[in-house]
Amino acid sequence: SAAALAVGVGSEQDPDDSLGLAHFVEHMLFLGSEKYPSPHGFKQFMTQHGGMYNAYTTADQTNFFFEVTAASLVPALDRFSQFFISPTFDEHYIDSELEVVDAEYQMLKGNDGWVSMSLMKPAVHPDHLFSRFEAGSSQTLAGDNINPIKNRVADFYNTYYAANAMTLVVLGKEPIETLQKQVEKNFSTIRTKTATPKTASAVIEPSLLLKPKQPQLLTMELNNPQPHMTLSFSVPAFVTYYQEKPEEFIANILNDNDKGGLKSRLKEKGWINNMIAGSRLSTRSYATFDIQFALSEEGVSHYTDIVGVVFQYLRLIKQEGISDKRYSQQQQRVAEQFRFQEKIPAIAYVGELANNLQSYPVIDVFSGPRLMESYDASIINEYFNYLTPENVLISLSGTGKPLKHIDEWSGHQYSLSTISAETIAPWQTQSFVSDLSLPTVNITSIAEHSAPPTLESVEMDM
Repeated sequence: SAAALAVGVGSEQDPDDSLGLAHFVEHMLFLGSEKYPSPHGFKQFMTQHGGMYNAYTTADQTNFFFEVTAASLVPALDRFSQFFISPTFDEHYIDSELEVVDAEYQMLKGNDGWVSMSLMKPAVHPDHLFSRFEAGSSQTLAGDNINPIKNRVADFYNTYYAANAMTLVVLGKEPIETLQKQVEKNFSTIRTKTATPKTASAVIEPSLLLKPKQPQLLTMELNNPQPHMTLSFSVPAFVTYYQEKPEEFIANILNDNDKGGLKSRLKEKGWINNMIAGSRLSTRSYATFDIQFALSEEGVSHYTDIVGVVFQYLRLIKQEGISDKRYSQQQQRVAEQFRFQEKIPAIAYVGELANNLQSYPVIDVFSGPRLMESYDASIINEYFNYLTPENVLISLSGTGKPLKHIDEWSGHQYSLSTISAETIAPWQTQSFVSDLSLPTVNITSIAEHSAPPTLESVEMDM
């Protein structure tokens, strides 16, 4: 059995003088409540009843989740609900938990995924909430004598932790009616408040980049010495068109392995070792569409040509690839994957659903992030307006070139410059490789040749 509670609050709500506060509040909520004051009580209960628990904080959400033996769900819910009713925020544990948060931050410096996102921030408009440090450290959370960190934690919790900002998922063997009664018994006393959190969409719409219509080149130092390149575009939040999924339609074509496709032709040229299109940054207010490449050594010197091929292929998709038949092919494939999806651990399942409830109507909580429901050529065409040379941020690593700046938070070096009009002019019209082609469309054979995956549990790294 398992449960998850998501709160629609995250690092976007951090005060400017307490960056990382949302993350720190997440940590403090585990350390005792008025009903169960022991700071280690929840951990001990989970250990004794075969359970596990965790939480995470993103830009716009904080998600708490656990799983436990089925017989222990009722007392677990009692203890879990007290996080959100009467936490103690015991000041005796603030310093030690600050050390834990700071240790997590220090570990992030070795994570290239996080480092690359931190290095992206100088290319983001300084008024945009994504431009700020979000993890929290002993430095940013130090507080002062006038407003100590304990007070800031309590103020943040009292402002944003409200029943009307929460979504809850409970998974158990009991009938729905029994589970509902347990939910009402344990969670109905959480207070409802009216909060007006800052949102990124109110700052810049729709671009989050520093200079819209002016492409930028970010050269950076990562821990992995192998050369990589990412093309990033500021796009609307994916939930905006979640039934049509224009970004997924385009990404599926880019990721196809057919001969003549983008990935295949770039590999033939010897410029890349791999490629994937998708998103690295997604919130309810903004997102990025990203095309990532593992470059060969030769590809580093041809990176501008690779970029040119990308825009050549995007033009081909827009001119010849938008059709109801191609959409139906993808739609059918995605539906088969959804129907035969692998089981995942209960703790991961409830966490995902609580997350989904923050963004999708209840009726679409299972399918919203996955199924392609509605073909709309105009929406797909509109999406290409964001995927242009004028709007691109190119991130390069592993080039061996000297770098000018040191990122304040990751400690890694980077350089940032504007790409000249002379450089982007060929990307807008020129053909860089021949024989580019789109994947074939054949919707009749998908169901016949798609074997369902084996239904088996997978372990989640906690």
